[in-house]
Amino acid sequence: MKPIIFVNMPFAGTDRPALGISLLKSILSQHQIHSDIVNFNILFAEMIGTELFTLVSNHTESVLGP
Repeated sequence: MKPIIFVNMPFAGTDRPALGISLLKSILSQHQIHSDIVNFNILFAEMIGTELFTLVSNHTESVLGP
């Protein structure tokens, strides 16, 4: 079986863990199914800087639409 990749999207906050995908990874692991988590939010914050990232991630209504 191919590994499963869970993605934490770029505009998710970096101030707390992504519990949903972390729990899913744990459950799959208990069933010997390999999975990984990719935290695009952390990678994006590193690319644009934490100050701009915080500004953008706190105003998701302007990013996601009305």
